[in-house]
Amino acid sequence: MSLDAGFVFDLFGAERRRTEAAAAEVKATGFDLARARAELPALETAFEVQALRLAQLSGMHYDALLPRLQVRAPQPQPDVCAPRRMPIDAIRLRPDVQTAERRWRAATAEIGVTEAAILPSLT
Repeated sequence: MSLDAGFVFDLFGAERRRTEAAAAEVKATGFDLARARAELPALETAFEVQALRLAQLSGMHYDALLPRLQVRAPQPQPDVCAPRRMPIDAIRLRPDVQTAERRWRAATAEIGVTEAAILPSLT
């Protein structure tokens, strides 16, 4: 009789362990889902920033480029009729390069002003 009782306890114990393991797995999956939902706004913002950069570098309007970047959209292809640009033109569209060029022009202009101040002037 004790052998049968031990078997029944083991059977129920195994079932209880499986139930607890399944409950723990459901809880862990819930935590994973909550983490993914919390990360989603940051990922969406990063996508929009990268799409804006891509639009700026490609010369396309953001609203025209966005549908081409959506999930299950076909691979974007360059327009056949689009004017061919030199790589330097794409680099010049970058905001950091434009800022550096403005600073360079301002510094060059300041050099000219300083050189003019050295020379005698007519008043």
